[in-house]
Amino acid sequence: GPSSADVPAQQAAVLHDARLWEHVRARRIVNIGPMKAYLALSKHLLAWIHQDERPLPHSDRNYLRQNVARSYSAQDRSSVMSFDDAVRRKDELLMKPCQYGGAHGVRAGLEVPAEEWKRGLEKIWSDPTWVLQDYYEPIRSSSGEWLSVGLYNFGGELGPITFRTSPSLIVSARDSGFVTVVPERRL
Repeated sequence: GPSSADVPAQQAAVLHDARLWEHVRARRIVNIGPMKAYLALSKHLLAWIHQDERPLPHSDRNYLRQNVARSYSAQDRSSVMSFDDAVRRKDELLMKPCQYGGAHGVRAGLEVPAEEWKRGLEKIWSDPTWVLQDYYEPIRSSSGEWLSVGLYNFGGELGPITFRTSPSLIVSARDSGFVTVVPERRL
């Protein structure tokens, strides 16, 4: 993976890439909660965004539906999405363990042979510790690195901004350069 010595140059390349700012202006980069909340959040809870019976204000639900990838919990996989749909939508889905972060254990259907994807689905289909999630291709920098950006919000104010770059399509913490930028007023 990239050396941490390369991270400042990677960050500069990303920040000067006009495509990043197009994504920011188009609101394709999502504000997420404080890291403490993120670490405690199991990914299967993201499926609640699409369950109308869950207690969530309408405006919040609409915002989240527009800005958070659709996740399919084990419950959803028994009611909203069929096994055959998941097999057929292989190139559009990710398989994710609920309690890990940094892309640990994530499988992108488009990177997995069809039979291997199907075997993986068979293993996790009824397991509540796994979700399927709609896949959206990450931003690619002008240097060819894939980019993951996180904007954190603390009490209504912009908190740290994180950038992870990776040669891999799945931008994992294991093979990434990672930079955190803190707005001046937060120092």
